[in-house]
Amino acid sequence: MIIAQEEIPSAGHKFDLGLITTSPTCQAEGEKTYRCTVSGCSYSYKEAFSLPQYSATELYEKSIEWVGEINTYDKNGDELALATGFVISSDGKIVTNYHVLDGALSADFTINEKTYEITSVLAYDADIDLVVVKIDAENLSAATICKESVHVGETVYAIGSSRGMTNTYSQGIISYANREIDGVSHIQHDASITNGNSGGPLINSYGEVIGINSWLLLDSQNLNFAVFSGELDNLVYGDPLTVEEFYKSTRTPADILVDLILSDGEYDEEFENIVIKKEYEFTGYNSLFALLYDYDIETVGVFLCRYTNSGDLYATFISLDPNENGLLEYAAEYRYYSYDEYIGYNNTSGYIDPNTFTKYSTLTYEEYDGAASHRNTLLREYTKNAVDCVNWLKWCLKTYDIGLTIEDFGFTAYDSSK
Repeated sequence: MIIAQEEIPSAGHKFDLGLITTSPTCQAEGEKTYRCTVSGCSYSYKEAFSLPQYSATELYEKSIEWVGEINTYDKNGDELALATGFVISSDGKIVTNYHVLDGALSADFTINEKTYEITSVLAYDADIDLVVVKIDAENLSAATICKESVHVGETVYAIGSSRGMTNTYSQGIISYANREIDGVSHIQHDASITNGNSGGPLINSYGEVIGINSWLLLDSQNLNFAVFSGELDNLVYGDPLTVEEFYKSTRTPADILVDLILSDGEYDEEFENIVIKKEYEFTGYNSLFALLYDYDIETVGVFLCRYTNSGDLYATFISLDPNENGLLEYAAEYRYYSYDEYIGYNNTSGYIDPNTFTKYSTLTYEEYDGAASHRNTLLREYTKNAVDCVNWLKWCLKTYDIGLTIEDFGFTAYDSSK
């Protein structure tokens, strides 16, 4: 530790407390200049100095002043996720992972046993997996961020709400200094983290944040990854958004529908997927409608399965996630029976242009299998099923009131009079 020299007896100098001319970092010494305070004397000298290093216990006591817990909520106010964030300015700017806030309609931040509503989102980048949010607060303790290069073997510390256990603390080393993944710089380390640590800081022995804990490899021995703190410079700040505005600006209509199905649907063994469904019975038909999220291929769509009194089955599935050309994919199948025995099938798949599709449209085949005599019947039935799928979607959007209409899925020309 360097102690400022107040007086050099042989020369009779008296010195001030020193002016920092170069600030130290976690990798380099700084420099202080001491000047003589004796009238008329211009003597000065310089000394190098370093940041103080702290013990693990000292670092913990310092970091819990600026590390907090984030809770996110759905449209019903039910908890979606629990994670970690840390303060970067005394007026309440908070850093966490983008995926922590993804899909949330509201969120709050708890620090030092006080809970604040997250009022706005200031900057975000899904690819970097970082977001800066804001709470209404003053005089908060803030983290110091180091954006200098790090080295393998350095001691690091992680703190966060592991599995909901607030301020869980762990120690490790840097295993790989700059692991670039999808163009984003990560610090690989072995300080223990788990669910709930997302968005929390990775801290060096100087008490500085060098990374933001983001993810880990499952079934591995502490292969953990923190987004390098230097990536914060790549965030673009825009007009502040509320959490709900952020949700709407970052979600496609298909994404919002997936959120609805995951929150209000249930796993159906027959579908082998998560569905919201309703059965209808009316003259000549027994029908089952469903909003379906296929989690294996991450596709959301509307499904109709219809049995006629004669035993024939018509099924239609329309994906609601458009391709790069704005088209919706559909798949349809017709099975026909005789004396309760299955005797054949016809199927087709293709694309629907929702901008031109109406209840008067006719679907066309991309491929066709079956007797030609069934062609007109199948076209008519598939079109009817597609129309009923859209009407079922309209009913769901109105019933669940998620702020979407069928126009959001491209059906701008659809005849809504039915």
